[in-house]
Amino acid sequence: MVTDTETSDMTPDRDETTGRFVGSYPPEAFVEALREVGGMASTSELADAVGSSDRLALDRLHALADGGDVDRRKVGNANLWLLSEVEA
Repeated sequence: MVTDTETSDMTPDRDETTGRFVGSYPPEAFVEALREVGGMASTSELADAVGSSDRLALDRLHALADGGDVDRRKVGNANLWLLSEVEA
């Protein structure tokens, strides 16, 4: 279950010196994005909503599923992510 402080700003910050993005796209950002799209979305939809790569989104979502924060259903070769009963 997600216990860190939720963040409303899902855009990562940039390092003023290098211009590179800093931040790690916290898991809470994916749960919040899932809430905002109605509680059901694909990995790509959530990656787009948060601004991350599909691979990073998939990693975060698998970790959230392992912790019981989101549920996953396989639809063909794709994952459909749903808010868990606890998060809904």
